[in-house]
Formats: sequence, C-alpha cells, structure tokens
Amino acid sequence: VDPELHRSLTYILENKLDKDIIDTTFAVEESSSGVLKLHELKTGGQNIQLTEDNKKEYVEYVNGWLPLYIMLIFNSIIQTTI
Repeated sequence: VDPELHRSLTYILENKLDKDIIDTTFAVEESSSGVLKLHELKTGGQNIQLTEDNKKEYVEYVNGWLPLYIMLIFNSIIQTTI
C-alpha cells in the first residue's frame, strides 16, 4: 500500500537492528481529521522498544494494523465528503 512503509519494514527484517539508530516502539501515529493520535500495536506498545529479538513480531503487528488504518482513512474521507 505505502512504498515507504514497505521499504522500512523490509529494512527492519533484513538488517541487524542497532538500538542507537532505530528508536521505534510498538506504537504508531495515525492522523484522523488532521489530528495525530498514538495507536499502540499491542497493549503497552508505546513502552516496548523495537529490538532485534522482537522485530518479526513488530512487522506482524504493523501488518495487522494496516487494514484498520486504511478503513479509518476511508471513513474519514467519506465523512468529509458528505
């Protein structure tokens, strides 16, 4: 869906993660009607650092979140056009 996201997730999976370079948690920002909201990919996600040991789990959670995010964007577009 998003080429940049695809590249990022591929990089995470194919490379050894250096905690000094990648500062990512199990939470993502989503924009709804121009308002940024933090969405935890799993309970407590904003406090779970992405590491070499959990990177596959992170990618699985992001992939699970994508359909929901696309639906939120679609609903937002529909609401602004009605």
